[in-house]
Amino acid sequence: MKKILMILILGIILFGQFVISQDEIPSANETIETNNTNLTVEDTAILGIKNIIPRTFEVGDSQFSIQVENKQNTTLSNIFPVIIGNGFSTYEAIPIENLDAFGKGYILVSGNFREAGNITLTIKINSETFYENVSVTREASTKDIQAEQEQKAKLESLTWELNKLEENYTLIEQEINDKKENSYDVSQISITDLKKYLRNARSGIFANDAQEAELNLKLAEIEYDDVKELLDNVKKMSIFAKIKENAVFFSAIAGAILTFFTLYELLKKKKERLEVKIKEMSEKGKKKE
Repeated sequence: MKKILMILILGIILFGQFVISQDEIPSANETIETNNTNLTVEDTAILGIKNIIPRTFEVGDSQFSIQVENKQNTTLSNIFPVIIGNGFSTYEAIPIENLDAFGKGYILVSGNFREAGNITLTIKINSETFYENVSVTREASTKDIQAEQEQKAKLESLTWELNKLEENYTLIEQEINDKKENSYDVSQISITDLKKYLRNARSGIFANDAQEAELNLKLAEIEYDDVKELLDNVKKMSIFAKIKENAVFFSAIAGAILTFFTLYELLKKKKERLEVKIKEMSEKGKKKE
């Protein structure tokens, strides 16, 4: 009898372990099978922090930028951080007004570090929370001072190049408009990408990110050369191209004229019917008298 009871208890324990193992919750990105259908738990992060620039500071007032990445296929607005850290306080944070789908941008932060050491900053942006480590020292070393001076000189050089290229952008934009007014075919020439690269280069300089600024500046230079070459070789539009370009305009005018005459005829017929009606009523009135 005891032997049978022991076997029964052992069977219950094994059955309980089997049930528990079947009820385990799958981790993120693990496949769940339900009614022969595979469901995958996916990462639903909206934002990500790509970098903190710089990551080394001295005790006292400091400025840095937070490079943020949009992980969604929609534009995000008003991206503002709340930053907490041991001995750190925020003076000002300039948010990103709009961040394109899967795009990157910079949040500029001014604050103060009161303590030296390795500090973990807790950064809360909308519903996302991030933890970023930075290093704070009492005094800057000679090597750090030299690196800072080199970075400053690099950014000044990039700023000068960017200013010059922005001037060229203004000139080429005016040249495109002049060519268009003089019946040149500029329909295939676009400066949208050039404008985007210039804007990204300027953002990189504001964020003290020389690498980002230099990359976008190089792309802007290549794009400018391509646009300039197309513009220098553009030809005047043929008479058939002019007719085709203005076809929609002429169609709209013709439609407006047709609508005007149609309305005129309707009003004219309505007036004639009204005159006939008035005449009939007048004759009826005379007969009654």
